[in-house]
Amino acid sequence: MCGIVGYLGKNDCVENIKEGLLSVEYRGYDSAGISYIHDGAIQIQKRVGSVANLFDSITCPTDTHCGIGHTRWATHGEVCEKNAHPHISFDNRFSLVHNGIIENYAVIKDGILKDIPFRTNVDTESIVNLVAYFRIVNPKLSVLEALCETLKNLQGSYAVAMLALDTPDTIYFARKESPLLIGKGDGETFISSDVLGLGKSCSEYVVVPNGVYGYINKDEVKAFEESGSDVCLEFKSMISHSERAQKGDNAHFMQKEINEIPTVIENTVKIYLNEDNPISKVDKSFWQDIEKIEFIACGTSYHASMVGAMFTEDNAHKVARTHLASEFVYNPPLLNKNTLCVFVSQSGETADTLHAVRVAKERGAKSLGITNVMTSNLASECDVCLPICAGVEVAVASTKAYNAQVTVMMILADFLRDGDYKDIAEKILSQAASIDLDGMWASAKKFVKRVANSSSIYFVGRHMDYITCLESCLKLKEISYIPCEAYAAGELKHGTIALVEDGTTMLAIVTEPKLISKTLNIVEQAKARGAKLIYFTSLNLKDFAVSEKDVMAAPKVDVELSPLFSIIPMQMLSYMVSVYKGYNPDRPRNLAKSVTVE
Repeated sequence: MCGIVGYLGKNDCVENIKEGLLSVEYRGYDSAGISYIHDGAIQIQKRVGSVANLFDSITCPTDTHCGIGHTRWATHGEVCEKNAHPHISFDNRFSLVHNGIIENYAVIKDGILKDIPFRTNVDTESIVNLVAYFRIVNPKLSVLEALCETLKNLQGSYAVAMLALDTPDTIYFARKESPLLIGKGDGETFISSDVLGLGKSCSEYVVVPNGVYGYINKDEVKAFEESGSDVCLEFKSMISHSERAQKGDNAHFMQKEINEIPTVIENTVKIYLNEDNPISKVDKSFWQDIEKIEFIACGTSYHASMVGAMFTEDNAHKVARTHLASEFVYNPPLLNKNTLCVFVSQSGETADTLHAVRVAKERGAKSLGITNVMTSNLASECDVCLPICAGVEVAVASTKAYNAQVTVMMILADFLRDGDYKDIAEKILSQAASIDLDGMWASAKKFVKRVANSSSIYFVGRHMDYITCLESCLKLKEISYIPCEAYAAGELKHGTIALVEDGTTMLAIVTEPKLISKTLNIVEQAKARGAKLIYFTSLNLKDFAVSEKDVMAAPKVDVELSPLFSIIPMQMLSYMVSVYKGYNPDRPRNLAKSVTVE
């Protein structure tokens, strides 16, 4: 949702905050800001737009050594400079950045702070004004004690970093639900929403435990529970610190990430083929007596989970279903100790998915997370967590993470069958190595104008192809803003065909030989009513009077692996359509990479 960073140390804080914000900007890019103490006053600089826009338009001193920064995805209040973070208290003595949602901010504003002037209409200002309020009504309170009192009044989620004029060499922090990490280097301390925002010189880090607050100064990092009891923060070495992702020769991060898919699949498979693999580290008792598997996720991860559930039933011969996390929490299925709930999230911070984890655990189910971020809340809250090894994914519309998720779920399904997944893993490796990315780009490019000039598009397919339709449709909507829908081909005649008229664009995905005639029989009915067809397939359709000019090439892979590889040209097509229409595919409007709001 938002990215926060902070720096305290021997070097220029502004430059360090800039680098940190650039590294977490994928979390939100509506506006950006920075705060530091200089000449005896709290200074705040903020702008609407990108982090680069902020630092290109401001001048900052180079002798500041303590500061905080923020890149925003708006949840409360319009996108404008006034509402950008950091926010300053009514008495100008505190500045604060926040990632999360304060659900009772209106109650606070109209209640305990009813006589306090507000500068904005965002929830975050209630936090910083509460701190200032408690210091004024009780001057004996320290800043830390005032922060503690503030936290007792908040309902919702938050990760905050705060500066106080009275203690200019200290950063205060607090965390509930929203992610927050602290890193250490040589004479430097960092704070960030995720590990990417910690400085390049950071040598060790810790994930701040949930419900903990504290402070950082030049001598120490102290943390406390709400009761005031000390919390021991156990720092661990940075296993690797990726520098801020670079596009290289690619025009956009999304293009780069699509091109990385074969490598990501290979890297993911290889860690599961190691003797010391993630599954082998799980206590064997965890896998015993599993009778059914429930997959729970949102968005792209939900579509990957649909593949996982289908693959599990087909290969492990266990009952497997898929649930939207946002609906699961209100109507969970029957769960017990023999139910395995699999939670899938690229970031590991998806709020609806995390809520679903807690619901499942309350009902006694086993919980397994699949995520790209092993320092995330999902990784810490699930009984077991399996990594997907997708690397940094900067583009908001997920591509390579989807392929990595499907890879892990295919491996998991075979493991749940008989404990041996070597055959499927090696088959995935072999086919990933043979993928012709250049050929896929070339084939997809032929259809860019046809798709881009369509007022709406219908994706149709059966069985596994229907899942590919759903994810293809989502990608196109996310970054090109073309209205489109995905349908199981057999359902087309049960109402939707009424929408077909002369010139309607329909994209039929056909990768399973046994389903050619069933899918194309339905498609021909739409074609007879004026639909303009694009056929996505690697199969021979000459017997169906399909013109070669209407065929977009799908990769030639084993049918059971089709969902893993067939999505790649669809990702490419969506990317090129977005660029053709003049949009930035990395930063689609109204979207953020990590959805931490329910």
